Amino acid sequence: SPARPTFIRAQLSGNSRFDCYARGERTLLPLEEQNRLRLFRGRGMCTVCHEGPTVTDEQLHNTGVAWSSGPLPASGGHFLDEVLDFYGRGGRANPFLDRDLQPLGLSDEDKRALVSFLKTLSGEAASDTR
Repeated sequence: SPARPTFIRAQLSGNSRFDCYARGERTLLPLEEQNRLRLFRGRGMCTVCHEGPTVTDEQLHNTGVAWSSGPLPASGGHFLDEVLDFYGRGGRANPFLDRDLQPLGLSDEDKRALVSFLKTLSGEAASDTR
């Protein structure tokens, strides 16, 4: 729906530990989290789509998430784990799958590290100034 992109663009936050690190405050991401950032940028291949200050390339990518040949499994409340498993498998095969999606071969430790890094992206919500 047209309202969805507008809603997403309206969600502003800042001052996450990652934001501060990106601005040069290197002590705000300990070495362990910097290693997780390298995984995010490297073997995790997350920056193929998630890059820049807003952690998005502002493009649409067919990941196959809505391509189904049967019922989708119930979430079970483990959203980030399921997302990493999904992308780790290379998305869901379909004739229009984004060519950048491929199986990643991430270990359970890699997945835990990526979830931990993603938590550094949470910042303070911007107040409505209207």
